[in-house]
Amino acid sequence: MAASTGNGKSYERGNPWPDLIIAMLAVNTFPLAKVLSLFEALDSNSLFDPRSLARWDRGEIARRLKAAGYDRGPGLTNILADRLWSLRAFENNVAASESILAGGSKREVEALLKCVNGVGPMVLENFLLLRG
Repeated sequence: MAASTGNGKSYERGNPWPDLIIAMLAVNTFPLAKVLSLFEALDSNSLFDPRSLARWDRGEIARRLKAAGYDRGPGLTNILADRLWSLRAFENNVAASESILAGGSKREVEALLKCVNGVGPMVLENFLLLRG
């Protein structure tokens, strides 16, 4: 099952990382539709790859967010880069984490993401909405 990004590009639901990143970026009056419109640019900047996010420092993530068109000003962009950087917690267990994100219950997903900075009720709601 694919989700439309609003710009003609779609992505497969099999990989939960784009859904998680999109949900994490769709906060503070920045709607899902707007983040989805940046899908292709976020993807081309490797922002949906948890291993890349783990390798980069916060500054590199912020630079790539800006390059993808997700520039919320220096303060908020850096805060969101820090949140994405916190996904490094899954660096050694990407496959296991991906399995829970792709097919786990709401409770399992919530338990997994509790260590991620910035994942609260709205991010979880958006993630589960995107996962269908």
